[in-house]
Amino acid sequence: MTPAFILMTSDLQGSLDYMKELGVELVTEIEHDHWFVVKDPDGNKVMICRE
Repeated sequence: MTPAFILMTSDLQGSLDYMKELGVELVTEIEHDHWFVVKDPDGNKVMICRE
């Protein structure tokens, strides 16, 4: 399933750490040093990408 949204960040590791701190469900860890995917509360996938 394709992510519903793609959000850009200048601090990919910091964003991943923050998602973990919040208890967000991770679909992937950081892939190819460029992106990771989480699920929102409704189960939609959201991709977080390095700028």
